[in-house]
Amino acid sequence: MKIAFLSLYTGYVSRGVETWVNDISQRLADLGNEVFVYSGADDGLITNYHKQVLHIKANIRLRKGESLIEQSLTWPYWEILNFIFTFRCIYFLILNRPDIVMPSNGGSQTLIVRIAGFLFGWKTVVVAHAGLGAHEKWNLLTRSDLYIYPSRRAMGWANNLFFSKGLKLINIPHGIDLHKFKKEKSDLKLKLQKPVYLIVASFDPYKRVYLAVKAVSKLKKGSLLVVGGDRENGEIDILATKLLGEGRYFKTKVKLNEISRYYNFSDVFTLPSNIFEAFGIVYLEAMACGLPVVATDDELRREVVGEAGILVDPENIDEYSKALEKAATKNWGEVPRKQAEKFSWDIIAKKYEAVFQGILKK
Repeated sequence: MKIAFLSLYTGYVSRGVETWVNDISQRLADLGNEVFVYSGADDGLITNYHKQVLHIKANIRLRKGESLIEQSLTWPYWEILNFIFTFRCIYFLILNRPDIVMPSNGGSQTLIVRIAGFLFGWKTVVVAHAGLGAHEKWNLLTRSDLYIYPSRRAMGWANNLFFSKGLKLINIPHGIDLHKFKKEKSDLKLKLQKPVYLIVASFDPYKRVYLAVKAVSKLKKGSLLVVGGDRENGEIDILATKLLGEGRYFKTKVKLNEISRYYNFSDVFTLPSNIFEAFGIVYLEAMACGLPVVATDDELRREVVGEAGILVDPENIDEYSKALEKAATKNWGEVPRKQAEKFSWDIIAKKYEAVFQGILKK
């Protein structure tokens, strides 16, 4: 099969979507498929799939808004870029004539790819990266050929929408590269007080990183390490500096192929996202490296984390803080790693391939 992915932000940021595009592309190529990834910039990774970089000039500093108001003000800029990027991709898609096209950036991209697919004969497959809400409702309104939901919760939500009737919706979880993410000695030399509580996330409002700052500040010892934060607004830095101070807080950005060093440097992984989290690949990465997880107690996190951590109401700062301390002192053994193994790409990629073959036969 010929399979194409559109990923505007690949090369600019390394969030869950960009990680997913790279991982699944490599695994589908390993299975003998011809895979194309169209991106806005070059991520510098050596891959076994075809890469077409469209060199979209994006002012990444405009991703600095942490509030919904700030993000709403910059939304038109990013949607215009998405529109331009997608139209440029269509030219290459027509040349290569893939069987399957997977738009990953939503908005106008999903609609354009769907219309072009109707005209030129490819199947449009949409994976629900945006979580519950308006973005995924829009994707459903494009009436694409297949919708894949990474969690049972999200698929149930979509099934209950009246305009999803007649659409093909299935559940396939995201995967994890167990060879890349594994427990090993870290060579990092960060001067942080132990135990180290790690967050890997953007500073999107629904991630609620500020709750982790407050929870760690309640502990007598321990520090917060934040990897990511692609939005440059300094509100989190200001809060962390005030509550934690020097030696108990550090924020950095790293390349995708370096991130496992930070998991292995840390003692506990935490991410207090709200219900709009679509899946959370970072939970899998952390567990694959042997870390217990402290996260929000909801249907999604119960599905992903299982018994490999502690689930709480993170808005209750005292409860959240006690859970972090308990997770750091408990001997978790191989429980986190075993939970991550359920989501191995060796299993997940074959499910994707089988589903693609199925819709092409119809």
